Amino acid sequence: MQLLTRHDLDLGGFAGLRERIYVMDPRRFGDHTTPGSREGFEQLVYLADAIFLPRGSTGAHDHQQVDIISVLVRGHLRHEGSLGHGETLEAGEVQVQYAGAEGFRHNEINPAPHGAHMIQLWMQPLVAQGPARYRNYRPAAGQLTRVYGDEPGTNTAVGIWPAHAGQQQFSPGPTLGFLVNGQLHATEAGQRTSLAAETLFQGEDLQLEAEQDSLVILLATTASSRNLRDE
Repeated sequence: MQLLTRHDLDLGGFAGLRERIYVMDPRRFGDHTTPGSREGFEQLVYLADAIFLPRGSTGAHDHQQVDIISVLVRGHLRHEGSLGHGETLEAGEVQVQYAGAEGFRHNEINPAPHGAHMIQLWMQPLVAQGPARYRNYRPAAGQLTRVYGDEPGTNTAVGIWPAHAGQQQFSPGPTLGFLVNGQLHATEAGQRTSLAAETLFQGEDLQLEAEQDSLVILLATTASSRNLRDE
């Protein structure tokens, strides 16, 4: 199993946030990748663990040919721009923004006098089509919620798992995951590994068990991702 922890990465950032970039794929960024970051997984080309400073923001910027998944772990984030202008994302919520064929412009703002914690993933669409759009989710505790991968032209599923202590999940086939918080045991080919918070992990046919309440992001190919939703 391949692991990448917060201790392997420098803390960077821009504007009003600080971040560790775990995935920065040359398919999207060419030679402008962050040292220590990993290449992507299927459609995933970027994954960052970000802390917004008090009243910090990213500044207005454009996105083309990318779908963005924002997982808000702590605090509040207000969106301004061409999608969901004025909406506030609360802790525990997930927003998926699809650039479609037209793209979108936005600014992510922490309106509070304390920090906000967000995990953000960028997915490279196989086909850029349709209008720009977005959808919000609130994954239920103890359940695995699939937030990406059902749309035409995708081959990668993304699931959010706010796991209770003792819960288990099997992920068949190639899997990439990010343990946001808590503690997780991952078993691959009979070898059991204990994972600490803020760890990126990648393997195949993974048996996962939450040692304590944990937040886990899981990615798999759509061909093997039937487990990335609660039936």
